[in-house]
Parts: sequence; structure tokens; C-alpha cells
Amino acid sequence: MRDIQSDLSRAQQLAVTAHSFAITALIAIVLTVAGKTLMSLLDLLPQDGQEPQEWMTGVSVLLIQLLPTVLLWQAVNSLRHALARYSRGDFFSHEASLQVAAAGKSGLQAMIAFILIVPNLVAWLQYRGGFTIRIENETLGLLAFTLFVSAVGRILSAATRLKEENEAFI
Repeated sequence: MRDIQSDLSRAQQLAVTAHSFAITALIAIVLTVAGKTLMSLLDLLPQDGQEPQEWMTGVSVLLIQLLPTVLLWQAVNSLRHALARYSRGDFFSHEASLQVAAAGKSGLQAMIAFILIVPNLVAWLQYRGGFTIRIENETLGLLAFTLFVSAVGRILSAATRLKEENEAFI
């Protein structure tokens, strides 16, 4: 049987690495979005004879397409906060569990935006109607994963509250 202290030490080391990776991912997301958005905006610069409405539609579509990325950035940032606590060895923190739950919620919102909201808003802006759902194998896998993270966050939150209540009785 393994020593619990050894398991917690390994978990803390993993949290340190994951926290660093989360920071790197957040920076990379910002830089990538900024670069792609700038390039797209340059492509959308009004051309001679182009109606202003066409330009506004293009800009609107670009902004709508950013929604899942913004929500995923928010999910990674919430996980970063939880990982920061875990990397300090604060494994039973109610705040960390709330951050995990928030990450799951933001991830679910991002997946809903990616699957349903963005394709339909874009269809309505570009084609004045339609209904579509964007479902691929990867999308289903990510949806299942975000549901799992959301459930784990809520379970951790309930467990930390229970721990706090039990400690209050002692």
C-alpha cells in the first residue's frame, strides 16, 4: 500500500507542472486569437463598392466565432486558479473546488457555443436563416470531458464543505 503523503507529493508536483502549462496555454491562446483576429480583420477591410452591411456582417461573424475560444480561455483560467492552490498543497480547498466547477461550467458553455450557438448565429447572419448542429467525434469527446470536469468540481465542492462541517464539530 502506497503512502498517502507520497501520493499527495506527486499530485502537488503534477499540479505545479499543470499550473505552468495552464499559464503557457492562456498566453498562447491570447497570442493566437490576436494574430488570427488581426489577419481576419485585414482581410475584411472594406473593398471598393462593398456595402457597409457586408463589412459589418463579416466583423460580426468573426466576433461570434471567438465566443467558444473566450469561454475555453475562461475555463483554463479557472483551472489555473485551482492548480495554483493544489501546487501549494492546498488539496482540500473549497475555493479550488469551486474553480474546478467553474472551469467545467465554462467548458460546457464553450462546447454549447461551438456545437449550437455559433453555427446558427453565423447561418442567420450570412444566409438569413437555417439551423445546424456541429457535431464531430472530437466534439462529443470534449463535451463528455467537460461534463466530467463539471461533475468533479461539484463533487469536490460538496466534499470540501462536508470536511469543513466535520472539522467544525471537533
